[in-house]
Order: sequence, then structure tokens, then C-alpha cells
Amino acid sequence: MQANHNTPSYPLSPAQQEIWIAEQLNPGTGVYNTAGYADIRGPVDVARFGAALRQTMAEADCLRAVFHDHGEGPRQTPNDTMAWPFPLIDVSGEPDPQAAAEAWMQADLAQPPDFAHGPLFRMALFRAAPDRFFWYLCGHHLVADAFGLTLLMHRLAEIYSALMLQQAPPPAWFGKLEDMIAADRDYHTSDALEHDRTYWISRLAGCPEAVSLSTGTAAAAAAPPGKFHRQWAELPAATGDALRAIARDNGAGVPPLLIALVAAYLYRMTGQEDLVLGLPVTGRPGRELRRIPGMLANVLPLRFEMTPNLGFGALFQQTAREVRQALRHQRYRGETMLRDLQQAGAVARLYAHNVNVMAFDSEVWFAGHAGRTCNLSNGPVDDLSLTIYDDGEGKGLRIAFDAPAALYTEDELSGHRERFIRLANTLVADLGAPIAAVDLMAAEERQRLLTDWNVAEPSPRRTTLASLFEQQAGRAPDAVALVASEERLTYAALNERANRLAHHLIGLGVGPEDIVAVCLERSADLVVSLLAILKTGAAYLPLDPHYPAARLGFMLADARPAATVTTAGLASQAPGDGTRVHLDDPALVDALRRQPAHDPSDAERIRPLDPEHPAYVIYTSGSTGKPKGVVVPHQNVVRLLDSTEAWFGFGPGDVWTLFHSYAFDFSVWECWGALLRGGRLVVVPYEVSRSPAEFLRLLVHEGVTVLNQTPSAFQQLMQADRDDPTLGQRLQLRFVIFGGEALDVRRLQDWYTRHADTAPQLVNMYGITETTVHVSYLPVTREIAHGQAQHQIGHRIPDLRTYVLDAALRPVPVGATGELYVAGAGLARGYLGRPALTAQRFVADPFGASGSRMYRTGDLARWRADGGLDFLGRADEQVKVRGFRIELGEIALVLARHPAVAQAEVVVREDQPGDKRLVAYVVPAAGSSVDPQVVRAQAAAELPEHMVPAAVVVLDTLPLTANGKLDRGALPAPVFTSRSDRAPGSALEEAVCGLFAELLNVEAVGPDDSFFELGGDSLLAMRAINRLRTVFTVELSIRDLFSSPSVAALTRRIEALRLTENRPAPVPSSPADLRREADTVRS
Repeated sequence: MQANHNTPSYPLSPAQQEIWIAEQLNPGTGVYNTAGYADIRGPVDVARFGAALRQTMAEADCLRAVFHDHGEGPRQTPNDTMAWPFPLIDVSGEPDPQAAAEAWMQADLAQPPDFAHGPLFRMALFRAAPDRFFWYLCGHHLVADAFGLTLLMHRLAEIYSALMLQQAPPPAWFGKLEDMIAADRDYHTSDALEHDRTYWISRLAGCPEAVSLSTGTAAAAAAPPGKFHRQWAELPAATGDALRAIARDNGAGVPPLLIALVAAYLYRMTGQEDLVLGLPVTGRPGRELRRIPGMLANVLPLRFEMTPNLGFGALFQQTAREVRQALRHQRYRGETMLRDLQQAGAVARLYAHNVNVMAFDSEVWFAGHAGRTCNLSNGPVDDLSLTIYDDGEGKGLRIAFDAPAALYTEDELSGHRERFIRLANTLVADLGAPIAAVDLMAAEERQRLLTDWNVAEPSPRRTTLASLFEQQAGRAPDAVALVASEERLTYAALNERANRLAHHLIGLGVGPEDIVAVCLERSADLVVSLLAILKTGAAYLPLDPHYPAARLGFMLADARPAATVTTAGLASQAPGDGTRVHLDDPALVDALRRQPAHDPSDAERIRPLDPEHPAYVIYTSGSTGKPKGVVVPHQNVVRLLDSTEAWFGFGPGDVWTLFHSYAFDFSVWECWGALLRGGRLVVVPYEVSRSPAEFLRLLVHEGVTVLNQTPSAFQQLMQADRDDPTLGQRLQLRFVIFGGEALDVRRLQDWYTRHADTAPQLVNMYGITETTVHVSYLPVTREIAHGQAQHQIGHRIPDLRTYVLDAALRPVPVGATGELYVAGAGLARGYLGRPALTAQRFVADPFGASGSRMYRTGDLARWRADGGLDFLGRADEQVKVRGFRIELGEIALVLARHPAVAQAEVVVREDQPGDKRLVAYVVPAAGSSVDPQVVRAQAAAELPEHMVPAAVVVLDTLPLTANGKLDRGALPAPVFTSRSDRAPGSALEEAVCGLFAELLNVEAVGPDDSFFELGGDSLLAMRAINRLRTVFTVELSIRDLFSSPSVAALTRRIEALRLTENRPAPVPSSPADLRREADTVRS
């Protein structure tokens, strides 16, 4: 039924406009319905109740509105003739009348509204018994919020009670829709609006990205509209009264105390010291507005400063101040705050979680019979949200935990509910206790994390790499073990050559606990040398000749090897005074022919070889810039291969590549995974490893079945596969195993467009040199690659233990962020010659056997509900630009979606001290050319301003380190140059060109150049606006520069403002004059 044409219509309020837009984007759902019911404990006169309902709805014109989209935008019109269906539904015969009624309500709640005809407000009455009824109300958020439903409920109860007493109802007191729209119009034309805007922009400056507690979503992603889970918890009356007493003693209300509890919980779960929490408010600061049952509600961001030593009492005081300030500015819309901040280069959303405090008596009286209100839905649930009901003195606190089903399981929500209640009870008992000291976990969860998920299965055998290889050579002496260019060695030939070199080294006095350096190019001699050193019992120290000479020199001086195996041509790369073994020395070649060909025995070695003797020393970068040598025993590698056997089943039929630098511990897995399982190892020449197309041909030609790659290297191989899909279909790979750096699984979506899920099986293996190559295992699927949890690292290797701990080395719950520690059989001895650093990183394991150790990785992680792990980045180097945490992988993914882009990487550069900028590097797709500005414009259309790269640099290939990781140091600095092909057309254009050139530090700027395409960002934009305002005396805003970023467009905007303000703006005669005027103003 449509509204009468004579009835006045009204524009939508800002709050309604946001909901209207959301409904247009996602039509046909009931997600914006809000609903509840009153549980009336007494008889109800249905006729009089219906009469009270009709009178209440007649008084509430905002609830009778219907909506139409006109040419000038949507309008709302109260419908005076609307019929109000009011069914009476008898559920008294049901086994559980309340459950039956609630099931009906939930089904109705999900029904989408009819905006054009209405009604947008629905009701029903359920008879559960002669003296028990449920009155159900459901209103769309366009016409009512939760506070409006409460007003409606109280007014109807008031009218019904009067009718039952056969009295005239009290006069109508609802405010009108016209009043609501007028009040909003007055606010938006008042000084209060600008005052509120100023407050919020200042309060939210540098606001952090929202962090969700969901393990199924990216940090700043909201859930799609849809079903949500709800669970209830209750704090007993004694706890409720204790909270009220604390509030009174501190001169503050109960709501800030409850909000502080939620903030404390989020801090413990996320570790965020700069924390933002959403607070729904009525949006009705005055008495007149509090009489209007329409849609005025708002959600305000509350910002907290958290520290490890912060006590709950101090947090309560901080919260009380924050809430008081926020409520003074509650009419400024949260959606507008977000837009303001995004225009200044800020966050994608303000908060992930919110808390709603209902501090009023939940009982409504119907003719002397109590009706307790029960909420069903407050509208969309984007993430975990808490609604706390405080029914007053002598009563407990009811808490509703809501979470979208797309992000949380029922079990995950239950875990949050139980932990929150535990935290609340503890903090209320001791206000001074540091929040960080509270134990969140129940005994059952602790048991699950420390024991059930961490039962280490020790390796069944203790032996050495040399012994295992010798056994394999004995089983299949004629099988091909090694391919290096044109050279092919059988297991017998490889064993014999290694034996002869081993006997020679033993003759030089080399044995267990010694170190022998190896500086060779990728070749058969390299593998022979590594094997020979292991046979002597010594540890090999890889010196990649492609490493910088200074680094190689440091490693030699630090390790002091007993000997160095190299060639005459590479000898200068490995300077030192120790014994030199030049494999290309004719005298050595002759001497090796005379050495025994049999396997060295313990009797022939300097001393017997034990599985705990070091097998290799690999240097890794230190946080101080000083490399450190990690000492790894034979047994560590043996158990690595044994413990992962069930996952891979490597055997004689497998062909592996030695793709990575042998100075990178991924090579340990490549080399010995092949040779100790009877496979064939193909040594990839360095030049081929840097040519994805040639490497793809090698993989096909050699029939490689096991490929190990860093994600950066695989991105390049994916490009080659994309460019030559016919060749890619001839691959015989069984496994592609990722390691060495974080894998963003979303980058694999392109691979799955051409390849099946398990042909090959992609596997992500998180690992660290100090824990022997690998720690965890995750078989990647197409579903995972297209999911939202992009940094899963899977489950631990069976003989390891993994802990996620807080700063006090206590386990954190599932879903909480902590630092990852690794214990068990894979731990290295420690750092060569660095006992203090070893003690700092390899610490006592408080959860293991006496004397056991665990390694502090420095990586942030969190448990998933299935016992897997998420990798969340480094604890000590989160990427931030201008105070905003940046997800570089997200930016790269957006850039890579451009059809002309094959690969993309994004880094933070600081080419000028203090000036951090995002710079993107892209590689064109085959047959394509890339226009950097077009690619940047695509990013600007999809990302917040602070995530848009200041520059896009086009490269033929992305540089990789010797280890196959992205070589950030080799990425060139961007060069910003003018693209304009004309000179300034006026003195004003020339002046603006000069100002842009000065601020952006570029040689020249033309009229058609964009401020942002020349490297400008929001901070520089604010400086530019201030200078332009000063010099031209016009009221430019930051929005003007964003909407008119070119010199020509901005000049036209300045001229338009000049005419509007009816006063000429001075134009400096030259850029030098402009600078002088600005300097004068600054001085």
C-alpha cells in the first residue's frame, strides 16, 4: 500500500542514506532488520492489545514510512492508511513453546522488506500459555533502531495498561519524522558539525588498521552480510553488584567499566597497543531527540592506549574519559569519519569489533504483568560483537556474543565467550593487576595447546648423512644420482669420487667438530665436495661465490675453517690463511686418483663420527647486520626426512633440482632429500635459475618431480608457464614445496587456472635455519588459494613442538596473536662462537622435559581452531608508512590483476631520510607493455590512499638473491619525471608548477602533470594545500587536490574559488617569488 500523494515526503537522514546504499548494493536480504520480543508473564487481552498497537503506530509516523528512489535521491513518506497485520499464533501445544515462537521469529526476521509498499515494521503475538505471551517486533533499520524499538515497546505498554484500566491513555509523546529530519538539517548547518569533525579527525589521526579475531579473514576485511551465530553468557548478581560498586567508587558509570572489559579482552587477543573499539550509541544527545523512535543510532570509535603493565583500574579511568569525550560528539556519523580519514590517507575501516551496553531495566509492564525484553538482532554483524545488558542492582549481567557465520564457527565463538568471562571475573577481583598478567585459558584449552597438539614423535633412528648415502649407493650403485650440465654420475661414481676427496681431507687432519669451507660454482664438484666433507665427519661451510666479497670474508674470519675447498679461479673469493684445496690443481687431481675409493671408517677418521656432530654451518642475516653461523648436526637432517616421509613418500623415481644457493638452507632439503632417498638430483646452473623460461624447459626436459621454490622464484616460473602453457602442460611435477619466505596463497590463483589441485600438489612449509629448514606443513588447495586466510602455514612436523606465547612466555589462546616458539628434535646447536646470542634465542622450554630448549623465532603467529597456524609477520618489524600498518601483499595482488602485469612486488623505500614511500615494481606480461600511471590509477581505484604506491617502476625481471628471494637491495629507486608536453599557459599555472616541483623534489612539472603521479602523498598534499592557501588567499581543501590533482585542473579550481569569493588572488610573477612569499609567511 503506497502513501497518499498529499502526504509530505522527506529526504533521508545521513544514517538512513548509508543503509539505503547498502541495501541497493546487496538487495533481497533481511540483514538490516532489527528485532526482539517481550516475554509477558501474565494474561493478555488480545483485542485491547491490538487497539494499543494501532494507536501506537498511528502516533509513530517514522515507522510507517515507505521509500522511493526519485531523481534527486531517495525519499521517505509516512503512510497514514497502512494496514498492520497482527497475527495471533498459538504455540501452547508445542513441546517447547518459546523455542517454537523463536523459530517463527527468526524465519520472519530473515524476510527482506518491501521498501515501496511497506510495512517496514512487523509484529506478532504468540500465546504460550494462558498466562504467558510473546510480543514480537521487527523493524527495518531504515525506520527504527534498537532504542526506537524500546520507545515503541514502552509506549504500547503504556497505552495497553491504560485501556485495561478503562482509562484514557497518556498524551502522545513521540517526536515526528519531520522533527528528526529538521534536527539533522539544523545540525549539518551548524558550527557543531565542524566542531565534531575537528575532534574526530584529530582523535583518529594515525589510526591503526582494524585487526579481526577471526582466523578466516584478512585483517581489515568485514564479513559479507548474512547469518550470524549468537551465544549467551551471564555474570552472576554478585559480580554485577561488584561492578556497580567499582563504578560508584570511581565516580563513573557502569557502561565504561563494561567497555573497558571488552577493550582488555581485545588487547589480550590481538596484542595491539593502539586499539580501536566500536561503541553503538543512540545518536540522541537531547531530550527532544530521545522521543523519536526512528533511525538515529550511530557507532563511535573508541581509541585506547594499551601497555603490558596497564592495570584494569587505569584502563577503566581511560575508558571513562574516552566515552565522555566521544558522547559529546556522537552526532557526527561514523561513516563520515571513515570517509574523512580515507581522504587524508587512512584506514580501510575504523574497527573490527564493537560493544553495546544496554544499561536500563529490561522489564516493561503490561497492565501489572512484567514483560522481559529479549533481543534477536540489532542488524548486520560484521565481526565479533558483544551486547551487555545491565538490568540494575541485585541482578546479573547478560551478555550476547554475536559473530558472522562466514568468519567464526560456533566452537570459536564459544572459546571467546568462555575466555571473556574468565578475564572479567579475574579483573573485577583485582583492579590493580596488569591486564597482560591474566591467564585467559581454561585447563582444557591449555591441555589441547601444550599436549594434544604438541605430542612430539621422535625419529626412530640415529645415524649420519654419510652413512645413509653410503647405504643408498650400495642398494642402487648404477642408478643416476647427479646431473650437472653434461655430466651424469651414478650413485657408485658419486660415492667413489667423494670417498677419494674425503680420504685426502682426513689426511690433512680434518675430522668431526672441524669446519671445511666450500667455495665452488654449481657443479658436480660442488655436490662431491659437500658429501666428502660429511664423510670426514667435519661440517661444511657454504661460501656462494655470488655473495659479496665482504660477507664471504666475514664468514671465513668468524668460522676459522680447517680447510677451504675451491678452485684457482675462485680462490680470491675466499681469502684466508688456512689450508687450501684447489680441485682444479693438476697435482691434487693426480693425488686423488691414488686415494682409497672405499667409504671412510671411524678407524680411519680423526675420531669416530656421531649423529650429533655438526653437518653444516650456514650463516643467516642478523638483526644487527652481523651474520651469524647456525650449527646443525647430522641427526637434525636425518629426522627431518624421516618425520616428513609419510607426507611425501620420496623415492628412487623422483627427480629433484638443486635450484637454490647451497648457502641457503633450502638446499639442504633439496640435496639430501634426493640423494638419501635414491632420487636423481639435477644441479641448476646459476644462469638458468635466473631465467624462468629456460628453467621451465629444464624441468620438462629432465622430468623433474619434486620442485622446491621460494614464493618469489615461483612467481617468475608461473609467468613462464603462463607465457608457454603448452610446455607447462608437459610438466611431470608431483610436488612444489614452498619455503624460505612468507607465501601469500592468493598469488597462486593464476596457477590453478592451468593446473589441477594435485598435479602437482603445492605445499607450504614454514621454516627457519635454526630449526633445520622446515617447521610446518600445509598442503595448498584451490579453495585455500581463493580463501581469505592468506597466510596459513599448517601443522608442525611430527617430531617438533610449536608454541604461541605472550611476552611472559605463557601460551595464548586459539585465535590470539603471540610469538612463535619451536622446540623438539630440529633445533640447531646454536650460533657458532656466539654463546650469549645462543642463550638469548635458544631458551629453556618451560613446557618440555628438564634441560630441553625452544627457539624464539621472532615471528608472530596464532593458532587456528584445527591446530594449524597462521603466520602474521615479524614481531620486530611491522611495515608501517605514515603510522599506518601496510599489507604489502594486498597491494601487489591488486596490481597483478591488471591484464598487462605478470608480476608485482611492493616495498617501502626511504630514499630521503624520514620520507618513507610505497614503491611498486611490475614485470609486463608477454607481449604487453605497462603504463605505470594506468596501473597506479587502478590501484587508486581499489585501495585506500595510504596503500597506493607513490610510484610504479617497470622492470624486465624482478631481481632475486642467490637464495631465490626477492633482492630488495637491487630494486632501483623510482625516478619521477614530467609527462606534460606543453608549457604553462598562465602565470598562475607557472606558479603552481613551481610549487609542485619544489615540494615533490622533481626537476620540472608541466600543467598536465598530476601531483600524485609525481610521487605526492597525503602528507605532501596537506603541505601543498597550506602553501596554496597562503600564497593565493583562497580556501582550498584537501579534497580539491584529490579531485583536481593536475596543475591545470587545480588552477581552474583556484580561479573558480577566486570568482566565488569575489576577490582576486595575487599571482606571483615567478616560482622564485612564490617561494619567497611562502618563506615570509613561515618566518
